[in-house]
Amino acid sequence: MLFKKKKETKQHTPFPGQKAFASGKTVIHELETAFCDLITLDYSMTMQPVTNSTCRIERTEKSSDAINFATAASATGLRTAIFSNSKKTAQLLDGLNNAVAKHLPVVFHITSPNHAFLQQVIDNGAIVFYANDVQALADLSLIGRAAAERSLLPSIVLSDAQLQQSTQLYLQPEKELLHHFTGTSQDSIEAPTPAQEMIFGKSRRRVPRMVDIDKPLAVLNDINSSFAAHATAADFVFSAQHSESILLQCMTEFAQLTGRDYRASRTHATGDAQHIVVAEGDVYHTICPVVDYLARKENLKCGVLHLNTFTTQALKDAAEKLAAVRTITVIENIQNTNTTQKPLTRLLQQLLVEIHGKAGNFISAIDSGSAGKNSFAAYAAMVRNMALASEPQKHFFIDAHFSQPELRLPKLEMLQQEVSRNYPDAEKRTVPLNATEKSMVVGKQIRIFAETAFDDKEIALLCAAFTSTGAGTMQAWQRKTAKSAELQFVFSSDENEPVDG
Repeated sequence: MLFKKKKETKQHTPFPGQKAFASGKTVIHELETAFCDLITLDYSMTMQPVTNSTCRIERTEKSSDAINFATAASATGLRTAIFSNSKKTAQLLDGLNNAVAKHLPVVFHITSPNHAFLQQVIDNGAIVFYANDVQALADLSLIGRAAAERSLLPSIVLSDAQLQQSTQLYLQPEKELLHHFTGTSQDSIEAPTPAQEMIFGKSRRRVPRMVDIDKPLAVLNDINSSFAAHATAADFVFSAQHSESILLQCMTEFAQLTGRDYRASRTHATGDAQHIVVAEGDVYHTICPVVDYLARKENLKCGVLHLNTFTTQALKDAAEKLAAVRTITVIENIQNTNTTQKPLTRLLQQLLVEIHGKAGNFISAIDSGSAGKNSFAAYAAMVRNMALASEPQKHFFIDAHFSQPELRLPKLEMLQQEVSRNYPDAEKRTVPLNATEKSMVVGKQIRIFAETAFDDKEIALLCAAFTSTGAGTMQAWQRKTAKSAELQFVFSSDENEPVDG
């Protein structure tokens, strides 16, 4: 052999993170209180007090008050974050549009987003992220903070309610990473764009004081209609067109510092896939063991895709993967089912038409409130509908049924007969489940019942204690009622082999 093979060397990452267990809620609360000046919560959100923090926390009775408080504080140069949920859609959109128009680098943490809301925020000019596990929630919050303060546009970090309550193993960002990557609101940074340099000079405050008595600068709500078109054009030329390059720069820098790269879509088993499930949020990890099981048992070549962000480059990357498969099932998280076209499906269809000139073979699977916790059998049926059915259902509800033939109750049978007579096509909105898979679960499960709820730190300690030294990981969820609490632990191995529950 004339030439020796060069040894591959792993790229050194200065801030790889430290292993820890924490819930999604705990992670973002600790991160934001570590470097924020002000956090506002709407009436539906709670936050445990954090020691050794100078961050001011304000809880308001209305979502609009929380948004107004945070955006006003941001205009005075304070680093701010807002915690809310997507139930008050109109108030959130008004606040987001206001922050975009005034170039305020506020970070919005929004829980339980439905895809109709997702479609609206993608189009309003803010930088949008969607986390699917605790690690992504922590990392995307940091990237969103850096991108917001460099581009002077708000960032939105979306996450499911289930993820907020889920305790998982993740790599906790070091304090040194926070100092290096996000700094403080008072830091002086180089102006990232020529337009910012024209306004602020070669350097500026990381969070500019838009409202400063010493240096007055007008931020107008209403302008003369004759200037509105000019303002819109100026916003695009001098601000919006820079946002994607700034976000890409932040993601690249974060990947170099930590080794965790969020520039591309997150995928599972898409290498030789003939079918793909698009699953946004925590449900992504629920679908992965299902497609692995069906690949082993039935040789179905199906992958799973999750979009971390919705930039042009990220969407193009997703389109390349979707264009190469025969069928695409999009899990739509929506409550309003009156429309025939679903938001995420429509977005991806338009994307394929624009880039590849074809609409693609799309199926919409509606998840109308389960928070991604449907049964194993329901997701297996969803995949089979896409991969095996000669005439697959194009629009159906996950884990729904309009009849229960196994129940032999006379009145129920009469009601089911009446439903079948009046709505003969109702069953076409569902897919049949495999009876042997109805009791299947993934991973070993432990349940603990108590009279009082467990603290997040107690759950993290229990996860660490239960975690095996072998491959796999532990995660936990807590269900609370007025009189008791149920704590569920799930240990998942790398094989993702489902067992009869």
